[in-house]
Amino acid sequence: PFFLNLDVQGIPLADERFDLVLANHMLYHVPDIDRAVAEIARVLKPGGLLAAATNGIQHMKELRELVAGFAPGSQDGSAEKRFSLENGSKWLEPHFSSIEVDFYPSNLMVTEPQPLIDYVLSMWPLKEPPDSALVAGFSAFVHRRFAAQNPFPITKAQGLFLAKK
Repeated sequence: PFFLNLDVQGIPLADERFDLVLANHMLYHVPDIDRAVAEIARVLKPGGLLAAATNGIQHMKELRELVAGFAPGSQDGSAEKRFSLENGSKWLEPHFSSIEVDFYPSNLMVTEPQPLIDYVLSMWPLKEPPDSALVAGFSAFVHRRFAAQNPFPITKAQGLFLAKK
């Protein structure tokens, strides 16, 4: 067995080569999802399996709302809306004979503000990186929210599509 990291929209390999393709939380980032799924189906052997992990639309909604409360318009969750637990089947059905989805709902209870602040700042949603004033403002904002609600709950909506060729 071997593993590849490549552009899924144009897999430079022969047809029907793999028994399994893993797409771990990435199809919602691909510009042309249908093309990517068609390419995956093309390189799978008959009876081959695609395992595609993804998020649901409600995934981390409280975190998006928290950031939007500080920086309105910064969080739309558009990536998750592209290929999600709710709509992934529509992308897979034209290319696969059977599709199963396993949902893994859970919640995260954050008890300290700093790890949450660090996480958000590590992937700041605005085009400009956060400067020291923004970091201080966001930190103060999150600390006020934690003073009002601790622990801070975050919905985790994730799952896995198993699509058989």
